[in-house]
Amino acid sequence: MPNSTTKPRNKPPPADFAALEQAAECLRTLAHPHRLQIVQLLLEGEYTVGDLARECGIPSHMMSEHLRLMQRCGCLLYT
Repeated sequence: MPNSTTKPRNKPPPADFAALEQAAECLRTLAHPHRLQIVQLLLEGEYTVGDLARECGIPSHMMSEHLRLMQRCGCLLYT
């Protein structure tokens, strides 16, 4: 039980349900070994689609599909 000298914790405001749904969708999308590998690679530097495909050992068209899904849910932003 806190005493009178204990400072109250500053709690962050609760996230709205729509934001939680979007975060859950992003996590579902990332829950794939190749997509996790893509994130790991992109944290190290910039890659072309072909480079990513070679690093992951998959065809370029499959890599493009993984990237499209990741972009659609907001996990990737192209600049």
